[in-house]
Amino acid sequence: MQKFIQFIYKAKKGIMVLFVFITLFAIYGLTQIKIRTDFDIFKTQNSKYLENQKILEDNFPSSDQMIVVIDYDESVESKIINFEEQTSELSGIKYVKGLSNIETLPVALDALSPIKTVDGQSYAVLSLFPDKSFNFATFKHIEDSLQDAKLTYYISGDQYMQNKIFDYLLIILLTLVPFAIFILINIFRFQMRSIKATMLSILPAVIAALWTLGSAGLFGNGVSVLTVLAPIFTIIIGSADGLHFISHVQEYLDEGLGMKESLSRAMSMVGVPMIITTVTSVAGFVSLLFLNTAAIHDLAVFTSVGIALAGLITWLILPTINSFEKINIEKKVKSSGIAIPFNKMMGWPSYIAVMLIVVAAFFGIPKIKTEFNQLMLYKDHTEVAKSFDKIMEVNEGTIPMFALVENNGDPLDTDVMVEAMSFSDTLIKNGDAAKVVSLYSILDSLQEQMPAGMPPNLNMFSESDFYSEMVSDSYSKIIIFPKDLSNHTIEQIVSAADDYPGIILSGTQLTMYELNRQMLDGQKLSLLIAFIIVFLSLIISLRKFWLSILSILPIVFTTLFMFAFLGLTGISLNLFTTTMFSVTIGVGIDYAIHFTSVFNSYKKSGLNSADAVTQAYSFSSRPITANALGFSIGLSVLMLSPLKIHLYVSLLMWVSMVLSSILSLSFLPTLLKKIK
Repeated sequence: MQKFIQFIYKAKKGIMVLFVFITLFAIYGLTQIKIRTDFDIFKTQNSKYLENQKILEDNFPSSDQMIVVIDYDESVESKIINFEEQTSELSGIKYVKGLSNIETLPVALDALSPIKTVDGQSYAVLSLFPDKSFNFATFKHIEDSLQDAKLTYYISGDQYMQNKIFDYLLIILLTLVPFAIFILINIFRFQMRSIKATMLSILPAVIAALWTLGSAGLFGNGVSVLTVLAPIFTIIIGSADGLHFISHVQEYLDEGLGMKESLSRAMSMVGVPMIITTVTSVAGFVSLLFLNTAAIHDLAVFTSVGIALAGLITWLILPTINSFEKINIEKKVKSSGIAIPFNKMMGWPSYIAVMLIVVAAFFGIPKIKTEFNQLMLYKDHTEVAKSFDKIMEVNEGTIPMFALVENNGDPLDTDVMVEAMSFSDTLIKNGDAAKVVSLYSILDSLQEQMPAGMPPNLNMFSESDFYSEMVSDSYSKIIIFPKDLSNHTIEQIVSAADDYPGIILSGTQLTMYELNRQMLDGQKLSLLIAFIIVFLSLIISLRKFWLSILSILPIVFTTLFMFAFLGLTGISLNLFTTTMFSVTIGVGIDYAIHFTSVFNSYKKSGLNSADAVTQAYSFSSRPITANALGFSIGLSVLMLSPLKIHLYVSLLMWVSMVLSSILSLSFLPTLLKKIK
């Protein structure tokens, strides 16, 4: 590594100029970032429901429906009607059904009545039908109009949920990412006892996150609820190499060596392990590419690139900055850090810990659920969750989904009517739908009010916008309000539709349901690929088969316990929590690699296994502990996110990082001591 450090000293000015230029280019990219709020990111590739959604969009003005519930009495009726009229003229809104057109629609069917009364309180229930041009500006105009009129309102629907995500992602990008950096700085400073050393340790990861976000702005698909985690993951995961490298530079400076020699020795000690840990961290996220959804793919690519850049910057930029030799990073206070208690767990306590993990897995894994829907994104205190609960209470049913029945240009064809009504009746009878609205349910209700033998007059509303929302030249639409968004309910609706060949289903709920069904199989393949890549990296790094086997065991048991944790706590295995397994494998293995590499170095120097373990623990425990705490506490900022799923990511990070570091500093050393 001496030749590499000599190269750094010779080329340092050119390297710094290139570094500054790329950073400025990335800052420009930040200004081009687009926030992606649509639920299309959750669609699985080759989904059978994609074609159904296209049929819905091609045949009807709206492929969604927003429900607005407003506290109602006669004093606010004129305000509500005014709001409806203004909203119906907005670009992005095709039609509004409510008080303003109550006289033009048959309201004998209770499901169509715009006035509902629950527990003595009346509500106006409005249905907004967005068209393809609906965007965030349209949504903000709707909310602003309701607030300006001082109406008490609740909104639900896919479009509403998607556009609220925009506000939440801004909060995460503008507050939680900086807060994560702040927390990481303080954790590292506590361990390293030097603010300059701390800032240098974190610098590669922060710059890598900046470069990655800048690239996303210039070349990416935008930032979504998943990819917003990429900069946080990059900062926290990518800081590991910087921490290890600067920590060892400190050790050599404390021994009285000069900066150049300290850099050379530190690079000799941890240079190769840094490459391997970067590769394994990237491998964890690359394994996510085997999950069948674009959202995960974007997260995998952005985070992999970010971590790889952090590794490159650590290798190249950190030595370059220190080569100017004007930065004093000597450790001011001697401290063994908070890793001291972990060595007391070596021996039989570590075996007991592993046995407890196996027992927990035995009871927890069979209880794992794969439940995920759009409502699960939001915490209970958010406007989205509160509105959803109120609309469930007033309007019955959840976010609507849609069924289409082919009518061959004749919506009143007997076979078409029979199939549509039979399907609707089945959903109601089975209790899977709180209500079902269609042209045929309206006609059936009107028929009950007509004199015997006289058919209802379809012309009374066939010219209305509402009719065009329900009937096209080729299909008739059925609006289904599921009783809830659970896998079981959606599966029952899908099963019912399978009995009617002319019925096709569409809706975000189906996308989520299909994703949930594929999650376990995708997770198994993803984990298998991750473990294979990590094990091959260990073989290349350590060049010893059995040493590689021992090194991978801590992360195997950590992964096992994470599955147990999901089952025992009821947290579902879903699109978000599955990412934590990749983080665990890709990052948690770093602790074992770092410890085993240092152990191997001391073993080669002539020490026996027991002494080599003691020296490796003394050398590695502080940076490993600091990094594990930095990961866990850094990702704790996600607990402040308005998105519930980010809370689960934070909890799983605590479990995985703490456990993997403890096992790497107790169970792994116990096994290594037995090597002759």
